[in-house]
Parts: sequence; C-alpha cells; structure tokens
Amino acid sequence: MNADERQHQIVALARRQGEVDVAKLSAELTVSAETIRRDLRLLEKHGLLRRTHGGAYPVETAKFETDLAMRTTRGVPEKRRIAAAAVGLLGDAETIFIDEGFTPQLIAEALPTDRPLTVVTASLNTAAWLSTNSPATVLLLGGRVRGRTLATVDHWASTMLAGFVLDLAFVGA
Repeated sequence: MNADERQHQIVALARRQGEVDVAKLSAELTVSAETIRRDLRLLEKHGLLRRTHGGAYPVETAKFETDLAMRTTRGVPEKRRIAAAAVGLLGDAETIFIDEGFTPQLIAEALPTDRPLTVVTASLNTAAWLSTNSPATVLLLGGRVRGRTLATVDHWASTMLAGFVLDLAFVGA
C-alpha cells in the first residue's frame, strides 16, 4: 500500500470510527508508529484530521459540535429574529448561497416568494424545503453527506461552489 492509499484509509477509518489510535493503525496497516504520526501530521495540515495525544479524529466530527437535530431545539426565537434580519439584507440579490445549519435553514424559509431567486446550498434540508415550498431555483452542491449536519462537504462541494458567481452568501458559524 502506498502513502496516498494508506492516508485515504486512515481518514476513512477516522470518519467511520470517530477517532483513530496510532498504535492500532500501525499494527493494522503494518507500518511503524512514526510513519503513522507523519501521516497524521500531513492529514492535519490538509485539514482532514485533528491530532490528539496518541491519535486523531476527523475535523468534521469535532466533539464540541452539536448535530442539526440539537440545533433545532435551542434558541429558536433568537434564530428566527436573526433569519428575518438576514433576509432584510437581501437587496437586489438574485443568486445567493445558503450555508448548512439550522439558522441558515430559517433564512431560506424566510426568503421572499414574489421574485426570482436562485439558491445554492450544501444543506439537504434547506434544498428539500425550498424545492417544495418556494418558487426559487435550487442548486444543491455535490459531495459526501455529513450525517451530523445533513450537508454536502469535502472537495467536491468546494469545487462546485467555486464555479458559481453569487450576489450574496448567508454563512453559518
């Protein structure tokens, strides 16, 4: 197995298991612990993993991050006010990006329905809601779907997004 294949396997294991251990990876992939540590450093540099003492975990499953279901139950009145204020900034924009997350989803739900809009999104929930409840043209970014947020991620989504000319972006943080 070459280095690229090994690193791909490390990332896949980390995503599937939630974390990886240097000693276990070393034994499973039949390479030295130092080789695994070098791989983890490189994968962290590329933004795919976050290293810990003796292992790593995938960036997109950081332990502090709540899932979409949890986000729909906290601070909903405040999030609705944020969404209303954000839609107030729409101006003459015709092509917009709406990020993943619950607050951006509320922005989508608050969009006007009396004018033509094209909405680009990585959020499966936002795309589904707009497709059935709005006259907007909806463009869903492709890529791997994160179970935690129900959004497309990784280089496919980034590459596709880079090809659009957007008037406005609503980005959750």
